Amino acid sequence: MASLKHLSNRDTTNFARVCRLVSVCADLLRDVLLHFVSVMSLYSELDRAKEKFMKILNPQQKILLYKKRKSFLPYDDLDISLLYLIIRNLCDESLHTLSNGQKGMTSPKEGWGKEPTEKDRSLAANIERIRLFRNDICHRENASMANPEFSFIWTKMSRVVEEIEKELGNKVNPTKHIDLLKTIRSISMDPEEAQKYIKELEKMKEEKEGLEERLNLKIEELKKEIVNKDLARIIKNPGLFDIFLKPISSYIITKQIFK
Repeated sequence: MASLKHLSNRDTTNFARVCRLVSVCADLLRDVLLHFVSVMSLYSELDRAKEKFMKILNPQQKILLYKKRKSFLPYDDLDISLLYLIIRNLCDESLHTLSNGQKGMTSPKEGWGKEPTEKDRSLAANIERIRLFRNDICHRENASMANPEFSFIWTKMSRVVEEIEKELGNKVNPTKHIDLLKTIRSISMDPEEAQKYIKELEKMKEEKEGLEERLNLKIEELKKEIVNKDLARIIKNPGLFDIFLKPISSYIITKQIFK
């Protein structure tokens, strides 16, 4: 993503406002998690689901959630990626039963990790929309956004924020996030302030790319481990050759013929 090296214009200001929208969505996910799991009970819920989480967390996340614990974990310490991961695996009633007796949310109709249909306006589906929105913005190469795209994204995500707030039913401040979006869209933003929010997004992107690299390395390690185990089994029992290696050798020969 290009850095802001010139005075802010309308397109870069639009992008900076969208970066602020990402931050608002992160705060909204903190409210979602708090709606289902209190700050003081998060560790106990994580412990009950430890076996599952240890398979999906990266090393830094394991340290934060399990190894270097405080008396409690402030939700402000959780970035948007980790918030999504925790919500998905603790607050979905089909994946985890909350110890406080509260009923969790239902899964998105298309499933987690997939783009929801327009008809699915459930809480889980809107959380997926936040994930997709954040990933889209983080992958942008240019820190600018023309008015038509900005208006489309802002309208779409404002609806998501509004629907989630209604679902949470905060009686004290039921529209705090949507009210904040209205302020962000109209407030004046100087070049230094615009660059600040764009840099925040660049940091998110770097963290995501680092996670993806670690995951790819882990996948390759697991592949090698699986192959080594299968080879060891074949050596002990040569009859397994027909099951494991013969189909592979046939595939390689076919691939060479039609190459």
